[in-house]
Amino acid sequence: MRKYIYTIKSQLLEKVVENYIDYVSNSYNEWRQEVVPTTNGMLINNGEGIKAMPLAEGIDNLPKPRYNTAKAHVMAIVDIMYRCHLNANEDNNGFFTVSSRFLKVASNNYRYILDTLFRMRIIDMSKYTREGKYQKTLYSIINEEAFHPQLVASLNKDTRSIVQTLEDYYEKVRQERLKELTKKLPQQFIERYNKCLSKLKISNKEATDYINTTYPDKQDSSGKARLRTIQKIASKDYIKEIRSIDNNGRIYHIGTELQRNIKQFTNIEFSIDCKNSHPFLLSYILLNYIIKGEVDIEEEFIDKEYHFLLYNIMRYIIDNKGYYNHYMFSNFVCKELENSKLAKAKRAKILNYVERLSGIKEDVWRYVYDVAQGQLWDMFEKAFNEERTTVKQKVFAYVIYSYWSPRPRKKEEDEASWIEMFSGLYPTVYQLISDIKKSLHEQCKSKGAVEELKKPQVVNIGNYKLVYTSKDTVMLPLMLMQLESKIFTEILRRLFNKRIVCFGIHDAVAVIHSKLPVDEVESVMTEVYADYGLIPTLSVDYYSHDE
Repeated sequence: MRKYIYTIKSQLLEKVVENYIDYVSNSYNEWRQEVVPTTNGMLINNGEGIKAMPLAEGIDNLPKPRYNTAKAHVMAIVDIMYRCHLNANEDNNGFFTVSSRFLKVASNNYRYILDTLFRMRIIDMSKYTREGKYQKTLYSIINEEAFHPQLVASLNKDTRSIVQTLEDYYEKVRQERLKELTKKLPQQFIERYNKCLSKLKISNKEATDYINTTYPDKQDSSGKARLRTIQKIASKDYIKEIRSIDNNGRIYHIGTELQRNIKQFTNIEFSIDCKNSHPFLLSYILLNYIIKGEVDIEEEFIDKEYHFLLYNIMRYIIDNKGYYNHYMFSNFVCKELENSKLAKAKRAKILNYVERLSGIKEDVWRYVYDVAQGQLWDMFEKAFNEERTTVKQKVFAYVIYSYWSPRPRKKEEDEASWIEMFSGLYPTVYQLISDIKKSLHEQCKSKGAVEELKKPQVVNIGNYKLVYTSKDTVMLPLMLMQLESKIFTEILRRLFNKRIVCFGIHDAVAVIHSKLPVDEVESVMTEVYADYGLIPTLSVDYYSHDE
């Protein structure tokens, strides 16, 4: 059984229980009365005053619950709500949903307990409609300071019994989730990953003070999100495990919501990331498209001959600072093939690929060099005099992630200026991006993999919005995520084999404890990238910890 349950201060808890009991068993309870707004104030039951009112349609009263039973049910619901609050996605600004099945395990009358918590302003809730079909309720915690952990061993028998029932249900759900996860990744990998995540801790007690000072506005969503992250990591019984793996292979957990300025307060020793990861991986897709004339929507990134060629392209371009000479490069590859142990058929395939590189415009090679050197964002920062975060968000939103449409649309001035800047530097690359998006869309359309949305879907990239009226199963950004996920899954597998305590944050590895020096961890990462024909620029961030 878990060691702790989240509850609220004892005096407030007693009041909640008393109000709940009266609410469900007293026909004259004030919360049941109909309040009519008027220009002169509020009238109760059209001025007729307090009278006997049903609890709900067809329900006059519930049997009056014993105090201890009611208290146990209330505590169980409070615990569920606070744990769901801790798990709230950062993008939802603290709002969360709760499975009614889960709430029903705690109490058959959970609706009335939630009503009580809502009316006492402990939680907030509002209904919303998703895609015009399913109605959900969004919840949020109003006052986090009212909640605190309490030892389960200190609870009465009734409450311990419900906590055990909840724990059994949660374990059942956990096993179901593990079963789903193992369809995407080996169970041993998942178990190793979860073990590493369980080691993540807050090592500096000044973390909360730092957040309160840096984000003094209590309503600031950035500050609230960081406080939630700290609360989760510091929680005595918050289970740090993989929550989900999406269709692109991206793994989500507490670490993927760990904001950059919070890492300094954790026990992470260092992190290593790939500079401008998606623009860099785009070079893989671009050259693949140039050589093969198409990027298959079922691309698995397993063409070893292409990887051999790409790796040598990267070497040549980096050594020659972005300059490409097809004759010299052909000789370079031939010498590399002579020294390789590749079969004759594979050599012929590579040489055939080399021939298709003839005539590629200079800006393509310059782009490959710029992203391999990790300097793309720096260039745009200087050109637009903007912060890096803004630069990344706008290039992603307007150039790389934007949805291809056969009908040209009018572009806003800001969007047009960024597109003009990118296409001015890399005109051929910009056209290739458009061609690849079109190719992916047409393949999806021919295979019935395009969903026409009933209403526009808005995707936020930082402060900028992308609006989709239709959605392909495979789009360029999704393909980049798939390639990135494959690379980092293999990186983590190799690091786990070396007994390094670490986890992934999409395009980075966060290391809690390593038996290897940083350069050897970098070497493992570089080797995996090389397997895909890529030579990245890696960046290391170190974190000092004051106990």
